[in-house]
Amino acid sequence: MPTLTRLALIAIALCGVSVACSKRKTGGEEFLDMQLAELEKALAARDLAGVFVGCPVTTDLESPVATRMKKLCSVDVPILILEDSIADATKNAAEFPPEMKDMSCTQLFAPRAFEAVAEQPSLDPRLTRLVEQYTKLCPEAVAKLKAAKPPAPTTHGSP
Repeated sequence: MPTLTRLALIAIALCGVSVACSKRKTGGEEFLDMQLAELEKALAARDLAGVFVGCPVTTDLESPVATRMKKLCSVDVPILILEDSIADATKNAAEFPPEMKDMSCTQLFAPRAFEAVAEQPSLDPRLTRLVEQYTKLCPEAVAKLKAAKPPAPTTHGSP
């Protein structure tokens, strides 16, 4: 029995108090924390490749970190994509002849932004303004996007 008492004292000493021990994060929570940090870093750097790596992470967990990741992937990522797409379409429109207007609106990731918005509608005013702006700039491209078959629902909130 003395050995058990010593083990108990050691466990209490290592944990401080039992409350401190219960606040340890699980491996999944630590992973999500790491992924959130990487996602935020990619967004800050406007790194679409990093964003597309971070968003598919499974966020089926109900936690503040998972909720933050879902918000970033359904609002902030489409904002980034649309800002880049609008800048590109505006530049192309100035460089292409009028008869090639459709070509100025062939942004690679714009469909992903519209898919993310359709999958997870948001009332974020920045996102709403950018969707309207891109729609006004590229009405034919947006009409094609809306007419296309909607994406299969996902459970991970990817853009």
